Amino acid sequence: MALLRYLVIFLVIYYGIKLLSRVLMPFFLKYLFKKAGQNMHSQFGAQQQEQQKEEGEVTIQHNADRKSGKHDKKDDSGEYVEFEELD
Repeated sequence: MALLRYLVIFLVIYYGIKLLSRVLMPFFLKYLFKKAGQNMHSQFGAQQQEQQKEEGEVTIQHNADRKSGKHDKKDDSGEYVEFEELD
């Protein structure tokens, strides 16, 4: 008798979840796709604003290391290579 009770409870819960997922899943997916579309639109809009510059305009973007003062002067000078003359 207990086994039959557990089977009935299991089937009711299973079909209840299945029915709710069929009803609620489209709304949930619509919300997710709308939110993802808004994120992509905002990122694309920010990128478009950066690209709308006048012809000949130059911008220099610094790395975070340079802004914080951690930048070494050695990085700008390049690597020293010792050469030998050949006879």
